[in-house]
Amino acid sequence: TSTDNKLYTSGLYNDFDAGPRFFPDKKLDDSTMIMIVAAKDLKSHIASEDFKKTFPKFPEKKMELENLSNIISEYDNPVLMFVRFSSK
Repeated sequence: TSTDNKLYTSGLYNDFDAGPRFFPDKKLDDSTMIMIVAAKDLKSHIASEDFKKTFPKFPEKKMELENLSNIISEYDNPVLMFVRFSSK
């Protein structure tokens, strides 16, 4: 994609809440992986046009993500994204 938003350019597309694309940093077990997102990067993603123009499957989750962005500081601890894959 042609964007400066590094959380929107690589990884698994996040159509649940329009959050960052998932690019795992660590594997916990056979079905769970973690991505570490700097608070500053998350706030930048939420403020981006990429986030604003996306229509997720769960709009209420997008609003929750926006609320999270509003209460954290760019200097806060990183945010952890957990993804669990299931065989169902």
